[in-house]
Amino acid sequence: MRYRPRIYSKLMGLFRPLILISVIGLPGVVLHASTVTDAVAFIDIVNDSDLDRVNEMVSVDNIYGQETIVTDPVGNEIPSQVTYDGKLIFAVNMSPGSTARYAIVKGLRHDYPASACGRFVPERDDDFAWENDLTVYRAYGPATCTKGGKAYGYDVWTKNVSYPIIDRRYHDHLHEDKSYHINHGDGMDAYAVGATLGGGTAALLGNDGQPVYNCCFDRYEILDNGPLRFTVRLIYPGEERLISLDAGSHFNHTVVRFSGNADLSEACIGIVTHDDDVTRRIYDKSGSVAVIGYEDPTDSPCEENGKIYVGALLDDNSARTVFLPFPENHGQATGHCSIISTLPLDRTLEYRWGSGWSKGDVENLARWKEILMDEACRMQHPLKIKVTKSK
Repeated sequence: MRYRPRIYSKLMGLFRPLILISVIGLPGVVLHASTVTDAVAFIDIVNDSDLDRVNEMVSVDNIYGQETIVTDPVGNEIPSQVTYDGKLIFAVNMSPGSTARYAIVKGLRHDYPASACGRFVPERDDDFAWENDLTVYRAYGPATCTKGGKAYGYDVWTKNVSYPIIDRRYHDHLHEDKSYHINHGDGMDAYAVGATLGGGTAALLGNDGQPVYNCCFDRYEILDNGPLRFTVRLIYPGEERLISLDAGSHFNHTVVRFSGNADLSEACIGIVTHDDDVTRRIYDKSGSVAVIGYEDPTDSPCEENGKIYVGALLDDNSARTVFLPFPENHGQATGHCSIISTLPLDRTLEYRWGSGWSKGDVENLARWKEILMDEACRMQHPLKIKVTKSK
């Protein structure tokens, strides 16, 4: 049996209080126990891989309206969400080779605590920050560019708690003299981005073999804001990025559409490196999926901040993984672990990128590689889903 991530038990912990409340009969929250006759549709799911699918998000077309709930194989309501693109999503737990039947039932969905969320942060130079129960990310906005800042790539924050921390960290950093660059017990921002691709940004590859760095985003649109999925559209000069982060996942699902520099035909997904230790880097392939990873020592290794693990995956059999050193001095940054791919005619790039922390749920580089390769397996062996209307 393949590696079963411990991290997903944290996600279930978020919803366990609701289940306990319904059992002891306190007012205000009651979970439905449906019967077969209540269902408007059944969802039959097959896991034909050798990988445990633990709290993996399932998506089906939502043709049943907003007033629906999802029940598990024993008839209990589970957290679900209707997304901006007309999908009904919920998390499942399935062992290798197993099958399960879920049901869609008419009813009012409960307000579950958000495990994936984000917001624009105008009070901190127009940052855009988002998170789930495992990870936190940041993209830099217009005010950063206006002030002459050069922070092109995604920033990675660490956390070891399952609840949202973005609001408190910004508040404490700006108003309480508690820097988010210092670990106050639940993580910090100890990742250096600067004029690089940071933690998995995609960029066009220039004729000089280096990424063409974009500026900060101009505009944003929040499309989903929890409880199970966060989605944002970020508009940059010459490109558009659609980023989704699901509860319980280390990885952002990202689609980039390039509209500028039509003469450039290749794109690069990059992870900045901050040392020359090649043993910290991962270059691998699983079937058609190219995989890169890196163990970042953090921007203050002497502060015992642990290690930050960063990775990216692209399903493209012709893609190549390489190291792109900087042509000139970039301070502590030495280059990018990269996946290079030829763009299709529509000039879109769909990939996944994400992170973990050694003081969170990723003990070491070997475990991070395991998580990356399991994600590659999920990409190539999606759960088989069949929806049947109830008679």
